[in-house]
Amino acid sequence: MRAWQNDVGARLADAVKNARVPRVVFLSNVNAEYQEGTGIILGLHDMEKRLNGLGIPELVHLRPTAFMENHLNAIESIARFGVYGGAFKPDAALPMIATADVGEMAAELLAEDPFRQPRARALLGPRDYTMAETARVLGTAIGIPELKYVQFPYEDVLKAMLGTGMSESYVDGVIELVRSFNEGRLRAMEEPRSAQNTTSTTLQEFADEVFGKAYETTTAVGVH
Repeated sequence: MRAWQNDVGARLADAVKNARVPRVVFLSNVNAEYQEGTGIILGLHDMEKRLNGLGIPELVHLRPTAFMENHLNAIESIARFGVYGGAFKPDAALPMIATADVGEMAAELLAEDPFRQPRARALLGPRDYTMAETARVLGTAIGIPELKYVQFPYEDVLKAMLGTGMSESYVDGVIELVRSFNEGRLRAMEEPRSAQNTTSTTLQEFADEVFGKAYETTTAVGVH
């Protein structure tokens, strides 16, 4: 995974450099400032460094938190087993953001005139949600208000992800990221929440408008 990240990152950086792109809004991630312990985010850390060295006149690293859309990966297991399972602690409070809000901010930054952005901008969603609360919100949207979140052992999550065809290096990176957060070695966000980094779409709105419809579509065709 890291070799792939660096190969793609080098190609992108070369393209930006050769085309002399005057403004870049790079979709990064919170915690991209860390040099270790973030698993799959390390590729974004490396890419930020590459772009910083190109002398781009107007450059901002957009660092959103975890996408609400990640919860769509749980639809099949919810439909099959009636629980939302994962490696995060159930009482861990995480900022979550809808990808539509990320896209809107990226568009604003690309069109801003004059450009007055800092080198890095965090986007932290509307507020923090625990995984237990998240399960209740998502469950309510699909008619299962009693839906529970269950924390699975890392080994079980690893085996399940490998079983879907994901590469071992990618899965190891995901587990490293979650473990670092669960063990307190990584915070969900470094930047304090403010009006500038708080976005509007709530988890309830995402659940009603996106998750509920996706769940209905999946269960309508059957889960195999």
